[in-house]
Amino acid sequence: MNQLFKNATTKIEGYKGKKYYKLGWRFLNCSQSVLQSKPLITLITSHPGGDSNNPDHPSPSCEEKHSYLFEKWDKRNSSPDKPDQYSPGQHPLQIQIQQMFKMMFDTLKQQTPNQIPGISSHTDLLVKSLSGHFIPFRSPSSKELPRKKEVSAFATELWREILPKLETKYIICLGQDTHKGIQKAIPNTPPEHIESLPTGWGKLKADISTYSIYNKGEKSQIKLLRLPHLSHFRLFSQDNDKKSIKESPKEKRKGKRKEFLQKIFTKFFE
Repeated sequence: MNQLFKNATTKIEGYKGKKYYKLGWRFLNCSQSVLQSKPLITLITSHPGGDSNNPDHPSPSCEEKHSYLFEKWDKRNSSPDKPDQYSPGQHPLQIQIQQMFKMMFDTLKQQTPNQIPGISSHTDLLVKSLSGHFIPFRSPSSKELPRKKEVSAFATELWREILPKLETKYIICLGQDTHKGIQKAIPNTPPEHIESLPTGWGKLKADISTYSIYNKGEKSQIKLLRLPHLSHFRLFSQDNDKKSIKESPKEKRKGKRKEFLQKIFTKFFE
């Protein structure tokens, strides 16, 4: 077990407010080894979802199989009495994450292939990227998360200790609250540049912020991308489940959304 991972999980286990979260917790959706691999990309989502703690889904990290690729996630109307799950990797959010990494892989391969040596596919890029939750405690939704202000402050401190040692170049945050928390966690520096770009979904924007940080006297650059949370907006898929997700506006039918998203990642990886 690497020290950075050990320190983080010890803090989560020892969090004094942990008693309020009856559905358990999850920190990483990938292997803990990624923490010490200087990952090119880091994906941070708000918190683990769902209304039950699946014993088949490990809490600290996913060592045997990546959660976005191989886990079976519950369908919306699933219950302990009548379990109903998607096939491995086929939950709408899992599919969106996979499609997002496909677009990123294609962009990097065309634009700056020197940044992904030895990475042969979008699934390879996903496995070698860090993916975790800003708030590690499970909740069916952000609105139902107990003591949100306090746990958000805890999560900010947790990631403030991780980010300087991570040596990642690109951070993607899903959702406004996660983005605000990670902004606060980036050590003692305001962004040097902020650019807002259309996502192709109505008036929703993506924000790209550029930071210069110093670690052991050495300067490095981090780019931070905020996207709308993909649990609510299926930016990277073509289907549309009106029962569980907000309906896409006209840009989708015009086929423009993919162009907008490609422009976002082209700018992000410049």
